[in-house]
Amino acid sequence: LQLCEDIRQPLIDAGYLNEFRFLQVKEKFDSMRCYTWNAPKTVHDIIEKYEYISYFICQRCGKPATYQTTGWMTSYCDDCITNTDKKHAKPITKATTQLNNNR
Repeated sequence: LQLCEDIRQPLIDAGYLNEFRFLQVKEKFDSMRCYTWNAPKTVHDIIEKYEYISYFICQRCGKPATYQTTGWMTSYCDDCITNTDKKHAKPITKATTQLNNNR
């Protein structure tokens, strides 16, 4: 919902509000992917930011993720990761979190 609110004004400013479309929104490689039609660069930049942020969000509850599994990539927080998942997971490092905050 916040993504839609953030792209509304740039779409209005560019005159694309009625022409812009999300063609597909899905999860791929542990983050959100958005495929669009008729989006100006400013809107692509906003969407790209949200795609990146989604990589660091727990896919079960929406809290900040603390682990990312390997293989079938999935992010989990401390509350949602199971013992089985934890065997195939790596902690999200401070460097990764810092990178996320600077983006």
